[in-house]
Amino acid sequence: MLPSRPVAVLGADSPIGLTVIRELGARGVPVIALGKGPRALGRHSRYTRHFAVMQGPLADWLPQFVAEHGVEAVFAISEHHLLELAALKGTLDDCKVLCPNADRLALVLDKQRTLEVAAGLGIDVPQSWQPLPGEDFAGRYFSLGWVVFLRWLTCLFFVGLTSLCIQLDSI
Repeated sequence: MLPSRPVAVLGADSPIGLTVIRELGARGVPVIALGKGPRALGRHSRYTRHFAVMQGPLADWLPQFVAEHGVEAVFAISEHHLLELAALKGTLDDCKVLCPNADRLALVLDKQRTLEVAAGLGIDVPQSWQPLPGEDFAGRYFSLGWVVFLRWLTCLFFVGLTSLCIQLDSI
């Protein structure tokens, strides 16, 4: 049974968000696309019934938006929106928040813990290291055989890591 009320997709800016909008719309689900700005990809999909620009933290505007537009369900594409949505579970009246509970989401987003659980289940996992602010990661960098993937904790930390990578590349 298809919902008669619209489903809101947070993340209409990304190709993944656009794909979700298309998949839902092609199956007859009415879609509200929510993006960071007016040039969001999903805004122009033929399956988008309504588009709106997200206005800051979800808790500040999403409850009113859901009520005004009669949203049946809402879900997000990005991690930061999933975290915000998890915190809103139970606060959006009869709107279904389609994301894991905050505790399960936190476990999945903790990459080191996810690797530990997988290894404990007998799954081969890659060697991993999460640089932390203040750590001597230049020394650790040179002890690694190769770096496959870098993931930073914050944007400020990313700036420091980028500086380190530039310095290391120039050696």
